[in-house]
Formats: sequence, structure tokens, C-alpha cells
Amino acid sequence: MQPVRGYKIEKLPIEDLYKVEDLVYFDGPLLSFYANKSGSTFLFYWVDADDDHNRWFVFSVDINELNDFINRKIPLITIIKHSMQGYILDMDKNLVHSNVFLVPTSELPQNYLPKNEYFYDEELTSSDVFTKYFSLKYGKGVLQTHFSDGDSIGYGKIDLDLFSQLMGAFSGVNEGLANSFYKIEKKSQEARKKKSKIDLHEKTIIKSTFINSYRFEVVNTLAASFSLILKPIENELALSDTYTRADKYMEFITEFLSSSESVENLSNYAGTVDLGTLNLYENFLSIVEKSHTKFQINYLNQTSGCKHNTEIDSKKANQIIQNLQKLDYDEDETLILTGKFVALNIKQKKYSFESEDDKSNGNLIGEASKKAREVAFNKTYIVEIQRNSSKKVAGKKTKNHDNLKTISEISESKIDIVNNKADELLF
Repeated sequence: MQPVRGYKIEKLPIEDLYKVEDLVYFDGPLLSFYANKSGSTFLFYWVDADDDHNRWFVFSVDINELNDFINRKIPLITIIKHSMQGYILDMDKNLVHSNVFLVPTSELPQNYLPKNEYFYDEELTSSDVFTKYFSLKYGKGVLQTHFSDGDSIGYGKIDLDLFSQLMGAFSGVNEGLANSFYKIEKKSQEARKKKSKIDLHEKTIIKSTFINSYRFEVVNTLAASFSLILKPIENELALSDTYTRADKYMEFITEFLSSSESVENLSNYAGTVDLGTLNLYENFLSIVEKSHTKFQINYLNQTSGCKHNTEIDSKKANQIIQNLQKLDYDEDETLILTGKFVALNIKQKKYSFESEDDKSNGNLIGEASKKAREVAFNKTYIVEIQRNSSKKVAGKKTKNHDNLKTISEISESKIDIVNNKADELLF
């Protein structure tokens, strides 16, 4: 191998390195993306070899520049020259490195440098690489929302008004779907407990903690065309082959978005997804259609192995809107809510009630119309509500007709018990 002009040091002064991805591979890795626990990112670039060692040039890289390289906006030589310096090291088959040199980029042998015209030409996309990177970095699943197409979106940029409309509408859909998913999960847990006839060890699902599974915070923006990288606020530990609650929710939301392309599949969600959420979904689709935008979701939890993605372009958005217009909804359900009354009209037998799970406005009937005279607004109650929801055509709001049947006072000290055994306390 060629002599190296640089400052020899004892060992590579970068600790806690882990490999994110091999970006270029041919009979072995040629360019690999690494990071460490301190949040720094590096490229390992193969430059030479002998019978016993492979020689690498290791240098720090900015993830936005790496993103530009993967998206074929800049050649590899540009990143290397911007690094100013790096480390030459020889690595044997056991990954033990030796002959470490700190080398200015300007002192690299000419044949160690890639050709000026070398651009990335591999199958991995920037989405593949960076969802994996951020998932490993945070130790949880990450969500990429990606916007492309249309005159208002370019490489790494998007019109602010369009972005506000799209993300505002999507946020509403996300919250509505999350509320539906929460109810599904809670009913499923209650069914398991009843079937087992004993209390399960799993923690009771409470909405105030559950919401962190679908609430996200932005951690980065990326180009190609315009992407947001988000991570769930929840800190549930991800285990190999075991989905977190956020993983399960993202599975639910991506399956819903994908299934809505079919009238038959969409109708299966009519009794599952809150009908008001479908109105919000239609609004979101209308924005996608009118702006000729393509909206993509990519979710990955590298630890648990959960991976989901879907996309909706203007053509699909139009088709889904038509599907919504073909469906009529009319459903009945019984709600058991724990909360407080915010309004009562004893004479007209009307009420307003709010709980952590839902809000209800409607009529007092039967026993509840008598019990309402004893209600105090500063006390907590558990109520049974019969709800009928109907929606005849897309574009009209869902109508909920609620009848409150029973009212039971509950002390603050028993609220946690209610979350576990609401059905026992009601009767």
C-alpha cells in the first residue's frame, strides 16, 4: 500500500462507533455510513488494500451534505474536500485497526480520491438511509412525512401556505385516527381481561399516557423534495421483534391510508374510525388533489423491526374522495365515559359532558333525567351513553345523536379503579 503523509497516532480517536448502513458495496463495503453515541456522523471510504488489510479513509460528514450526495446532487469528492481532514487506518479481517494517521485531505494520494464525476448510483434511497439513522440514534421508531410534485414544492423547499394546510389537515387526521385506535386498544384489553377472568399484568390503557404514542416532534428536515423527520414523544423501550404502542399505531394509520383506495376496504373502517375523522381525511385529500402533491409516509423502528410506508398522490386522492362519496354510515354504539358535566338543562332534558376520552352533548333519558337533578359540576361521574352516528354523503358533517341513560357518582380516589373496571362500577 502507498505511504501516507500525515501525523501517526495510537488509535482512532472516535468512540462508540456503530454502522448505520453500507452505501456502496461490491465484494465488500466500499463506502459506509457510521455514527456514534455523541451524535457525530462519519463516512468510511475504502481506498487501498493488501493481502491482510483494507485501508480506509474515515472523515466526518454533515448529514445534509450526505443527503445531497445520496440524492445525486453533489459528487463524493465534494464531501471529502469539505471535510478538510480525516483518518487513514488499516483494518484486518477481525476489524482490528492499525497504522492510524491524521491526514489533511489535501495530502491524500491522488489515486485515493474518487473521480470528480462519481455520483451516487446505488439502490438505497435517502429515506432508507436516514429513517434507519434516526431510528438508531433515538432508539425508537421515526416517521418521515415526504412532500413532492406540484409547482409549490422544490428540492428542500415548500410553499409555506401549502405546508401549513397539508400539515394542519394531516394533524387533524392523525388525532382522529389516534382516538379511534385508542378506543380499539382499550376495548381489546377489556375483552382480554373478561376472557381471562383475572386481572392481566399489562398496564391499563389510559388516554393521558396513550396520547404520547401518536404525538410527534420534529427532529430534522431533509431535501428530496421536502421531508420532515419526526419521532414519537413516548419513551417506551423498543425490544427486538416486539412492537411498541407507537409501532402498532403507525401500522394502523398506514393500513387505513392504503386501504382507503378500495371502497370495500374503506367501508370496513366505517364502524372503527370515528366518522368525524373521515371528514377531516376528505379535507386533507382535497388539498393533496388541488395542489397536485404527492404525500408519502415512511415509518421505521430499527430495533423492533416495524416498517410501514404508503403514499397518496393527486390521482389517488381523487379516487379516495369518490370512494367516500359512495358510502353511507349509520352506526350505534354504547359509550362508558368518566368525567364531569359542563352544562345541564333539567327542563329541556339536555346535557353536555366531557371526559378524557370523548365529549357528548344530547338528551337525558330514563333514569338519567331524574338523577340529573342531583348532579354537581365539581364532581366526577361515570355515565352510559347510547350514540347513533350517521353520515349520508361526503362533504356533510357527521351527526351524532347521544342519549344519556345512566349517571353514577364516583369519588376522586376511585377514578383509577374505574379505568380498570368501568363495567363493574357502572352496574
